[in-house]
Amino acid sequence: MFNTENNFVTLIDTLGSRLKVSIMMSPQNTCCLVFDRDPVNFEIKNNILYIYAPIYSSENCEKKVLLEMLEENHLGDVFTSISPSTKDLCLNMLVTYECEYELFEKQLSVFVSKLRELKEKVKGNYLDQDNNSSTQSVKDMIVTALPV
Repeated sequence: MFNTENNFVTLIDTLGSRLKVSIMMSPQNTCCLVFDRDPVNFEIKNNILYIYAPIYSSENCEKKVLLEMLEENHLGDVFTSISPSTKDLCLNMLVTYECEYELFEKQLSVFVSKLRELKEKVKGNYLDQDNNSSTQSVKDMIVTALPV
């Protein structure tokens, strides 16, 4: 049987190698990468790779904006939620299957681009507009690994 947790560790290791960043997974199988100024958290648990990033504090967000963000369907396996611990509105992505690196990098690039788009929407309070942002590859971003 295929071990997806090993695949996820390999994906993250390969990401670090390709981005020339040393990524150290914590004993709890977590790490955080900052793409330019956007922190993105990775957690491997129960054969699922959780990728999540804060968009905005839900406590400081207008109710209308918050509801629209939570109801919006973003990208299939990508969804918004409110973190119970930080009260942040977060963008989330789950990877539950064996994944080739190139697909993972493409999905991660789309995730970070969507994160930036949503941050701008919340700041500008313009949820009704369709923001056709282009996807920037993670290879073109300044990436820093943070200890978790």
